[in-house]
Amino acid sequence: MGSKGPLTQRWYKEKQSFVSPNQKRILREHWSTYGLDLKYGVALEPLDGEINGNGSKLVLDIGFGLGDSLLYAAKQRPDDFIIGVEIHRAGIAQAIGRMIEGNVTNARIIRADVTMLLEGGGGWIKQSSIDEINVFFPDPWANAERDTQKRVIRESMLLLFEQKLKSTGAVLRFASDVHEYALYVEQLLECRPGWSRTFKSIHPPGQGLPSYRTETMYERKAASLGHSVYDYEFHWGAP
Repeated sequence: MGSKGPLTQRWYKEKQSFVSPNQKRILREHWSTYGLDLKYGVALEPLDGEINGNGSKLVLDIGFGLGDSLLYAAKQRPDDFIIGVEIHRAGIAQAIGRMIEGNVTNARIIRADVTMLLEGGGGWIKQSSIDEINVFFPDPWANAERDTQKRVIRESMLLLFEQKLKSTGAVLRFASDVHEYALYVEQLLECRPGWSRTFKSIHPPGQGLPSYRTETMYERKAASLGHSVYDYEFHWGAP
């Protein structure tokens, strides 16, 4: 994880959590197996053979926390390839530990700011190569008026998604327990050309989950706050 890479946003660095000695050991001993180091100007070449040659789907899981959604997708879809993007080292270490225990072989982790990762100039992920993007319970950034540009789902990020998603059959899946954020995302996508909403569900935390995801630590927290959960699936491009 020591390679120079796209992790430059100051507000992310300010929110780093404590990393235990055991988590540091996991990162030190197992990152080479479960992590993808990024170098400037170099695309993710190792994925070419694993994805393009056998019809597998490439799934991007942004902000996977402790790895609940990442592991669920990897186990439910053993023929597909899941890339988890996260910036918190403690969560990455815990996810890798769970990947080891579960003998997960079809997922990798990138420690990066997703904006930097997807920007075309970096060349890490090729244009029109992603089949699915999952954004489950992202940080809502409480002051919506001031912090909108820090949110994962925003207009500038959608432009990057559109460049990286395949033009046929690609989907964006989003979940949140913050009503204002969910409404913002729904309105943003429904007014944007090329997107169509194919699924919407409002339900109590942990109940009525869509089949493509599992309950996460953030959803359990939502239950303690008495929040409802909003699940969306949006289709990009041609059917």
